[in-house]
Amino acid sequence: MTMRSASGVRELDRSLGQGKHGLIVLLVASILLFSSLALFVRNYASAESSVATISLGGYPYDIDVNPDTNRVYVMTYNRVESNTSNVFVIDGSTNAVVATIWLGEGGVLGVAVNPNTNKIYVVSNHRDISVIDGSTNTIIKNLERPCGTYPSGMQPSGSIGAIDVAVNPNTNMVYVSCIRATRTISPILGYYQSVGYLAVIDGSTDSVKGNITLGPNTWPEPIGVNPNTNRIYVGDIGTSYTYVIDGNTNLLMGIMNTGCRCQGVGVNPNTNRVYFSNFGSNNVTIVDGTTNTAIGSVTVGSETRSVGVYAAANKIYVANSASQTISVIDDNS
Repeated sequence: MTMRSASGVRELDRSLGQGKHGLIVLLVASILLFSSLALFVRNYASAESSVATISLGGYPYDIDVNPDTNRVYVMTYNRVESNTSNVFVIDGSTNAVVATIWLGEGGVLGVAVNPNTNKIYVVSNHRDISVIDGSTNTIIKNLERPCGTYPSGMQPSGSIGAIDVAVNPNTNMVYVSCIRATRTISPILGYYQSVGYLAVIDGSTDSVKGNITLGPNTWPEPIGVNPNTNRIYVGDIGTSYTYVIDGNTNLLMGIMNTGCRCQGVGVNPNTNRVYFSNFGSNNVTIVDGTTNTAIGSVTVGSETRSVGVYAAANKIYVANSASQTISVIDDNS
């Protein structure tokens, strides 16, 4: 696995499936052309293994960890009542659920923790950000449509959606993956064109500072941040590519092939390892963040979604949607 320069990239329309954004794309093909050699991913044996399993009442979708309080936050959804979702709060020392936060109807997608402020950011209703006080487990504010809106009277047949959220505690910046999709052929066939970008939020004021554009026909979903290197990893659910962004300049550094259409990205800053969840393969790919090469994989539960990291204990938490469990990986091995 190597990282490719962002320059010289030519993007064509690509065929995409359905991700957190809930938009179904039935047609459109895409090819990324690079000047460098073709790249592939090998499967490596790994000494790392799942060391614990936490059962939940709902289907886990997204996960993050507060290293200061040792609390794990898991967003779940109810497949029977599809508009109802919760955030489970887990004690990382005992793996016991200590609280459940109901965010109302409409569904939630992503969750991220800022340990410096003890704020938990949750993507709700596919467009807004709910901010939770970690000391009281209550919602303290709502950030409406951080991805923006169409001008009044110019709403096309499409939508603007917020998909996932991540925090860099060293810079107090919050990143939201956004998709602006426009239906281009007919409501029945459901063909879309899209523009993917990140909304950048100042965590001290919880206000949007600007956007980082990823390009046309990109469908960004999972986000991972390494606070030590200030690199932001954004997975494209329509391809096996992950975009690497320099958080100091908010510029695209390169594009990395992870070998999977990853549903989750987690970074351990202590080991500089990046964990990518493979939804279809029920495992997690481990990448060396220095060399951007795959160094191992760990088998977990069914339909792996998000990856959360507790760096202080070198624990990796993986949400397994179909298994309704959380796998815990020891990153010390």
